[in-house]
Order: sequence, then structure tokens, then C-alpha cells
Amino acid sequence: MRPRGDSLVPVIGGQITDMACVYAIGPARGTPIKIGYGRDPNERLSTLQIGNWIELKVHTCAWVVDLMLARRLEMACHELLDKAQKRVRGEWFTITPDWAWKTMCVASQKIGVPIRSDREMEQIKQVREDAELKRMLRIIDVTYDRAMVDKKPPARGINTSQ
Repeated sequence: MRPRGDSLVPVIGGQITDMACVYAIGPARGTPIKIGYGRDPNERLSTLQIGNWIELKVHTCAWVVDLMLARRLEMACHELLDKAQKRVRGEWFTITPDWAWKTMCVASQKIGVPIRSDREMEQIKQVREDAELKRMLRIIDVTYDRAMVDKKPPARGINTSQ
């Protein structure tokens, strides 16, 4: 199981974004795999793990810009998997993690919704965190520079106070 602190939920400047995903959760080895949607696949994993004796994991996620598009993508995935007669029950399918990702890609093209992989989301998150850090450092630099201008050192030279 992935630690809670290693969440894939995109965070920018301490704020969770509106990004959502279609996820594939299932046993570390074997089937079935659940295809669902939400904002935090690790939170869903924790909920599913409570009622499951087999260790589950998040195999993959297809990230989209909002929850409504994630729902549309999930429905398109279910439709494709139904045509392939892979549904076991509910949102659980007899597919591999690779098949789940390929289904997400095909569904994405079918409904015209661009997706991002976990890896791409991590890169985006890192770029945004780096930009936020640079912004914070600029604020600190400006604040320091202003403090130094306001704090003039005492004049050196002859003491005229006598």
C-alpha cells in the first residue's frame, strides 16, 4: 500500500486542485480490477482495503481537469469493458493493469477528453512546487533587501558628541 503522505493528489501552493482521475485499483497480483473515479485514489484505496483480505494497490490513474470529466471517462471505460465482456460485478473487471490503462486511453480518445498519467502529474506537481518555491524566495529576498535599506549602519568617524 502507498503511504498516505505519498498522495498523487495535485497540490499547488498547499491547495488541492480541481484535478480528478479515473483509477484502476486491484490486487497487487491478479484480478479483478476496479475502475472508478475520484479526486484521491489513495483515499479510495484505504476505504476498499478495509473490506478486502487481499492487499490492494492503485495500479494506474488517468488524470483529467475536473470531476465531471472523470465521471464521463469512467463511464466510457465501463462501456468499452462491457463490450469486451470483462465485467465481473459492479465496477470490477477481469483485466490487467496494462489493459486498464489502455482502456482509459481509448476511452479518452473516444470522448475527446485529454488525460495525464501519474508520471505526468508528478512532473506537473514538481514544476508547480518549484515555481512556488522560487516565488517565495523572491518575496524573502525583497523583504530582506527592504530591511537592509531601512537599517542604515551608524556613521563611522570622529565622535562629535563631546
